[in-house]
Amino acid sequence: MSAGSDFSVSAVSLKAQKKLASRFSTRKCARVVLDDLASGLLDRLHKLVSLCLNSRRDADKTVKNLIKVAVKAALLAKNEQFNDAELAIGRQLNARLRHLLMTLISFHRVDFTYDRQHLIGLLNEFRDLLDRLLGDHVTQKSHDRLADAFQCLTKPELLDELYGGAAPGSRVHSEMQLLCRDADLFLEQRWSA
Repeated sequence: MSAGSDFSVSAVSLKAQKKLASRFSTRKCARVVLDDLASGLLDRLHKLVSLCLNSRRDADKTVKNLIKVAVKAALLAKNEQFNDAELAIGRQLNARLRHLLMTLISFHRVDFTYDRQHLIGLLNEFRDLLDRLLGDHVTQKSHDRLADAFQCLTKPELLDELYGGAAPGSRVHSEMQLLCRDADLFLEQRWSA
């Protein structure tokens, strides 16, 4: 390399980290970048998608795609790759995540409050903000992964089973209670202060 080249150790390091994030997308590997509560929420989500859609393959693919995107976003944030406009999107994303989790919890705990269209709207809004945040920092393949994951998460049959079809005492209902408990802990840890 010539002395005037634009070589940057941090740029090469970030590129290598993002490449590794694509390779190591198991739930166990996610624990390296994501905290225990976030990893636990993804584990619960995996179990619920698998139960409701009766497809471990769909659950594996959905959660794997979410992990890849979350790890890349975390690496970008850790390496201070976001500009001021993207940081503002990140703050909006944080607020949307809080609102989304609180809505998921209340739909489960308060009878007759579930509104499928409202929930799909919140999920799509969250996806769009995350897509904007990632922008040109990731490849189109990562954007496609995000779209695929949320396409699964917004399936009416999944949402209806989570909030209307699961009888109290059923496995889905029990898992949903655990997801809500973990989401409560996540909210408390992240937003109490």
